[in-house]
Amino acid sequence: ALTESRTTIDFLEIPTGYGKLITEVQFPFLLKDVRLSNESVPGQFGAFPNGVTTGDFVPRLLDGTSLCPYVDNTTACSNTWEISYTTNPFQSPYNCEFDGVYALDFTVTCHDEVIEDCPVDTDDDTITVQITIDSSSHCSTVITDIQLTSSLFSYASDESYALTNQKDDFLHNQTAYFRANLVSNNVALHSTEFEDVSLIVDPGDDQVVYSLLLNTVRGPDADTFEFQSAADTREVAANEFSHPTFQFLVDTEAFGFGNDEIRIVVIDASIKIIYANSGEAQEQRCRLPEARAQQARRR
Repeated sequence: ALTESRTTIDFLEIPTGYGKLITEVQFPFLLKDVRLSNESVPGQFGAFPNGVTTGDFVPRLLDGTSLCPYVDNTTACSNTWEISYTTNPFQSPYNCEFDGVYALDFTVTCHDEVIEDCPVDTDDDTITVQITIDSSSHCSTVITDIQLTSSLFSYASDESYALTNQKDDFLHNQTAYFRANLVSNNVALHSTEFEDVSLIVDPGDDQVVYSLLLNTVRGPDADTFEFQSAADTREVAANEFSHPTFQFLVDTEAFGFGNDEIRIVVIDASIKIIYANSGEAQEQRCRLPEARAQQARRR
């Protein structure tokens, strides 16, 4: 019977679970050499946790070196075992709980006093004991307001790509450059990159949407508008700016504009942010607070 289950977390944030298991077998038998059974895998005895391996699952006898002292020919052998199990929090996949059905293999032997008449093969005979562990989550939950401020600006094409000349009206076949400015008052930013970028022509009931980037993957209209994007992978401290960028070709023919026609194109974009939190990298998404309206003219 499993009589106790608990979880501790060390200073490296590595969780270790402990359980106490009591076994009892009739005379003259003893249990020894306990180990995690190969049957403790998904699909056989239940939801065995990801990340817990044989090497991480260590049973040991709490009653000292003697398995069971010989008393008489009728006294059963009762033992208490401590089981410890751990996972690597830096590997994937990773579970926040140790829940599962574990199978333990015990080698069966006999007391030394009756070893010559033992009715089992003391080298090969084993029994399997299943235990069910129902644990609580050991993953820390951190809710952080990183106080992120974001903005998006458009720039004219220039050979240096210095993004110094702000511009919000473009002609056919000009390249529009965009740079986001992201800063947190509370945390360091590890990296920022555009996750979704769409162009919305004539926003409203008759709007047409062109997808340039979708979940960081090039959208169906990316090639048409020669879309390119670049993440900012510099690690910047709190109160310092991170600048992911993207660009596209203003192709008014693809937009369906007429000659000398001026129409509004709105940029809808979101950004994925990796930031430091309690020594670990955390992920957050940010939709830019204001869409950037661009005038596009065909000549």
